[in-house]
Amino acid sequence: NYGYLEKEPRFNNIFDYDNRLFADIRNEKVAAIELGHSFSSNKISSNLNLYHTEWYNKPQSGSTVVDGEPLKYNINGINALHRGVEFDASFKISKKTTFEVLTSLGDWRWTSGDTIRSYDDNNQLIGLDYFDATGIHVGDAAQLQFGSSVRYSPIKNGYFKIKVMHFSNHYADFNPFDLQGDNIGRDSWKIPSYNMFDIHAGYKFKYENVIIDFKINILNAANTTYISDALNNDTYISGNQFNFDAASASVFFGMGRRLTSSLKISF
Repeated sequence: NYGYLEKEPRFNNIFDYDNRLFADIRNEKVAAIELGHSFSSNKISSNLNLYHTEWYNKPQSGSTVVDGEPLKYNINGINALHRGVEFDASFKISKKTTFEVLTSLGDWRWTSGDTIRSYDDNNQLIGLDYFDATGIHVGDAAQLQFGSSVRYSPIKNGYFKIKVMHFSNHYADFNPFDLQGDNIGRDSWKIPSYNMFDIHAGYKFKYENVIIDFKINILNAANTTYISDALNNDTYISGNQFNFDAASASVFFGMGRRLTSSLKISF
């Protein structure tokens, strides 16, 4: 499979706060190629997918503090390369029990630099700085994921499923102002790995001409404490030493144990 997408940039990457056009405006482009294979039999089914995706002119924006003064910044667009492999398989051990495995291994990196346009609280342009993010890992997602699950159906139309997943190679988002001088191409802080344990169950039955489907899920059943997102060298942290480490990053913690349920009625 091959795909190509080209679209105009976001509005705030075309005009500045005074409605003036930015220089060197280019469309955002995505080119991707995938190679896959599927297998299915009475006992085993599997899917294998390899992908290579190139992003061009991907815009970035945010806010930071420089010399004690808050400012907003805008980056017209930088390039990135996403490549990796995904695999999942299902094994029917018996009529009531199914075992599943899945994994996703990615290598996602930025491949260019660009100009930072900085604005003060009055939306006035106060500076132009160049940074280089070449080779830095893309943040926002764990680039290595693997896990397994067991589904058991003790009765007809009823099931119970336990799923365990491992997440690692998850990097903080970069701060573009840090990627200058000796820090050009320096990778962001890597978020600690973590495991997630989920429980799912459901039962479906028919009453006269109505089909009732009830499901219940316990997500993060072990109530694991984990970091779901982070920003490297956050300037809003008082006394930050900008060491590309945990003490210099701001983080968002993931949600704790929670229960969800649904009821679907079809007639």
